[in-house]
Amino acid sequence: LLYVGKNSILKNLMIHNWAPNIDVGSKTYGLMDENSKFEYYYVKISPIRALGLSSHLIGMKNSTIEVHEASVAHKNSRLNTNTLIELRGNGSRAVITSRGVVEENGYMNVMAKIIAEADETKGHIECNGLVLGRGVYKTAPVLETKTDNTRLTHEASIGKISGDQIFYLQTRGLSEEEATKMIILGFLSSALIGLPEKMREYVQLALKQITSFGKGF
Repeated sequence: LLYVGKNSILKNLMIHNWAPNIDVGSKTYGLMDENSKFEYYYVKISPIRALGLSSHLIGMKNSTIEVHEASVAHKNSRLNTNTLIELRGNGSRAVITSRGVVEENGYMNVMAKIIAEADETKGHIECNGLVLGRGVYKTAPVLETKTDNTRLTHEASIGKISGDQIFYLQTRGLSEEEATKMIILGFLSSALIGLPEKMREYVQLALKQITSFGKGF
């Protein structure tokens, strides 16, 4: 359970580094009171057999909720994330961003939903997946409104690493493996640009520990 009081700001960074052959489930319920701001950053970088994350967050008057995720579904891993944000107070706002990388035989399902229940609300969902080999990436951004005085938007993309990107970095002296890793690290890091500098540096160090991506790496 999470409560952010009136006129308060909370930034939460969670980095998961699990052992391979385990299953993990987590649920978060949160209320953001009037004029509060909550920023949640989640990073999952190590192999795990199965991971399920569920978040249900409620924003009251003039509150702001931001959820930013960067995850890797390694070979034979299954990841399911489900984020629901309810904008119950006038002037409340929400942003959900997700960056997911799926390796060969990996599986990732990203569910994101924003419900506008009050006036002058805003919400945006952005889900981007990068698939290496024959992995599975699914995403379902959902927008729902119960008022005519709101603005809700979403965008989603799924793709692979561009050969042109690899080639360009190789012309700069990198090997194919080094180029691939650099692109992946940049892709994941783009979900975390709102972190304070010190926290961002720490996350970069954690992401650089990733040593295996895709078939042949």
